[in-house]
Amino acid sequence: MKTTTKRKAVVFDCEMAGVAAANNSNSIGKPEEAISLCAIDLLTGETLIHSLIEPQQYRHITDWRTRITGITAAGMRDAAARGEALAGLGAAQAALMEHVDANTVLVGQSLQFDLAALGLGIMPDRISRVVDSAVLAAEAVFGSGEGGTNAGGQESSSSRNENKCTGFPRRWGLKALCREFLGLVIRRPVAGGSGGKTSHDSLEDALATRELVLWCLRNPVELEAWGSWTRAAFDRDMKKEKKEKKQRAKSLRKKQARERRGGRGAGAPGRTRRRSSSPEVERWEDVVDWDVWPKSPPDSD
Repeated sequence: MKTTTKRKAVVFDCEMAGVAAANNSNSIGKPEEAISLCAIDLLTGETLIHSLIEPQQYRHITDWRTRITGITAAGMRDAAARGEALAGLGAAQAALMEHVDANTVLVGQSLQFDLAALGLGIMPDRISRVVDSAVLAAEAVFGSGEGGTNAGGQESSSSRNENKCTGFPRRWGLKALCREFLGLVIRRPVAGGSGGKTSHDSLEDALATRELVLWCLRNPVELEAWGSWTRAAFDRDMKKEKKEKKQRAKSLRKKQARERRGGRGAGAPGRTRRRSSSPEVERWEDVVDWDVWPKSPPDSD
């Protein structure tokens, strides 16, 4: 019987398709199912898995997201006919678990979505140690709070993982972080291998995530400095946004007050002024500054 050596750390990424809600109780947010899987060894960069995942029920797929993934139903069928696709989520889970056990550190970007789409979760006997590049960046900016995934690969529960990944005021995507930390541009639109054009590829995303996590681990001082600068910029933006929101609310209240006063005065005689250069008639209400004048309009002559 063939045995596969379990890896110390594995980076993995999935591409997903939208499915009917009733067909994926494991999804977070929009229901989705993994239709491709890539896994690489964090330490060596060796590609362990790079495969499509054939849905067991094509009719359950509501959105192939071909514009993003390059995968079409026809392309998936062709790949499956050639034996180039894993036969369903069960086969994909088994393929991943050939390389992973409870001691393996699982690495990814926003892992909770990939795990859910693959039908997996944080389970102590199978997957219990994770490093999430999105959490590494968010913790550098906002600090680590109570509960949630420990970005350094410590044990965590499923609920803590889910809360931590979604509990920050802001999270940064893989493309933005690669550009920010590595000066690397990923997801350039190219011709896909499964029937369409793609801007996402699970192998590219897994390799990029590997480089991103290694950079964070090797450059803690630079990561901390980026976090401090980014937090200051975030606080400035939030302060500005709060001020603008307050101003918009104040302007709206003024506008509503003017409309109410105009409604109460409808049909009542108004004070008018005539311009010698124009026959146009202006009402007092058209020229008075209600923010200065008393709230009740003066009596007309």
